[in-house]
Amino acid sequence: MIIESNTSDMIRARLAEASALLANSQSVDGTWNGNWIAAGAKSKTNSSRWEALTATGHHLEWIVMAPPELRPPEDRIIKALAYLVAFSKTLLSHQETDFFLPMSHAARAVCLLRGESPAELLDE
Repeated sequence: MIIESNTSDMIRARLAEASALLANSQSVDGTWNGNWIAAGAKSKTNSSRWEALTATGHHLEWIVMAPPELRPPEDRIIKALAYLVAFSKTLLSHQETDFFLPMSHAARAVCLLRGESPAELLDE
């Protein structure tokens, strides 16, 4: 075992706590923002597109790597994914470089959920 059992228990508890906070703070449009950690605080639906994309993509990335029992409810994950897909369709060209970094995390989360590597998307 690489991680001691007490450390593993602490990690699992923290992931479960984060999942509960995410489930309670997701906005109507499926996003999270920097306010997700405030217990019971709903994400602001008027948060910047960059902030929403960044927080949502990063959260989905770790969520899909977590064991299913430590993830937020599936309907919350699907809602966040739907936002990312809709957002990606608003990007007009490669010139929207402000969104490159957060979109890379979002794309990786989608790939992980599909059980594919990002390189496989290029073959479609």
